Amino acid sequence: MLYYWLKYMMRLTLTVFYRKRIFTGWNQVPASGPVIFACNHPNSFLDAMIVGAFIKRETHFLARSDVFNTPLKLWILSQFKMMPIYRLSEGKEDLGKNQETFEKCHAVFRQGGAILMFSEGLCIQEMRLRPLKKGTARIAMEYSKDGAPLTIIPTGLNYMKPMNFREDVLIQMDTPFNAADFAAEYKENSSKGIQSFNKRLVAGFQNSVIDIRDKKNEKALEQLVQIEYNNGADLKKLVEVVKPTYTDEGLSALANYRVDLEKNNMRDEIIAGKKSSVLLALPATLIFGLAFWMYLIPLSPAISITNKKIKLVEFKDSVMIGACVVFTFLFWIVVFFTVGSLVSYSTAGIVILSFVVIALLAGPSYEVMRTVRNQNSTSKSKLEKQRKLVLDLVKTHQPYHPVG
Repeated sequence: MLYYWLKYMMRLTLTVFYRKRIFTGWNQVPASGPVIFACNHPNSFLDAMIVGAFIKRETHFLARSDVFNTPLKLWILSQFKMMPIYRLSEGKEDLGKNQETFEKCHAVFRQGGAILMFSEGLCIQEMRLRPLKKGTARIAMEYSKDGAPLTIIPTGLNYMKPMNFREDVLIQMDTPFNAADFAAEYKENSSKGIQSFNKRLVAGFQNSVIDIRDKKNEKALEQLVQIEYNNGADLKKLVEVVKPTYTDEGLSALANYRVDLEKNNMRDEIIAGKKSSVLLALPATLIFGLAFWMYLIPLSPAISITNKKIKLVEFKDSVMIGACVVFTFLFWIVVFFTVGSLVSYSTAGIVILSFVVIALLAGPSYEVMRTVRNQNSTSKSKLEKQRKLVLDLVKTHQPYHPVG
């Protein structure tokens, strides 16, 4: 019961928070049978929220053990089908407890269930694929070592601007493979079997994750991704566009363009040609203003907790969205019973429905306000010329030659 409440509350919240959630390859998810969704991990618990909220199958999750640090948290998280995974960084003495978690995972597989795992092990907010840990491979191969089928689906999560309201997230599921294909090699040599499994998993991630390897020019290449995305590129092209080696002049132009956008509080999508009718600005402002006051009570403590307690950027979105869900739900309960006791419960239901509708309209209204403000900026013309020069410069680059 709690699982499905969270699933649909998260779906509503993420629909408000993110402008677009672009899913590709989801038709490859089998309707039944054991599955591991093997994901990259750029944005803490939010990664699990996004996949878990929108995927059709009931899904279990593995999470770092330190969030299960009290009996109450353990019970609550268990209701949401989460299981602890113990890492060396959290204490060597608890590593042996992973065996119990592995056995629980295998029990889920035997029942034809699905589990979401973050194969990189670490969460760092960047457009980069990190070396895979052995956990996903070990859990999968121990289950499939005698030939039991287990579908592995490489799942790439790509946030255009993870910390910003009303941005886009691109999720792609690459071609699935069967863990049992590596069973013979694993039984002969477990280390080599795990290496082969991870090599196949990396190949799937390389098709579905924007992977910027040039750390020195990371911000410039992130800007290039934004430019191409706003020009209509799909994820396949975005994955490829960061692979070539660009000229120093082109990278410098990208970096300068990024700085100038931020300096002028401007968005590249506006420079690329996005527009909104000025006539919509007034109703959009009224709707967003109404939403602000309607949700001020539940959102204020959520934002306050996030700003005061959370220091790492990787956790800010996750904690804020999670807190918003909890406080909003409690707020709705109070409003429902207050209106119901004072007026009628049918009226209370209408009031709650109006809260939902206003929440869904708040995001598009905010976009209209943002677009109208930006499209009338005096700096737009200069930035349009600068963007054209950037695109001309980045056309010159060395061809990409994949290694191996």
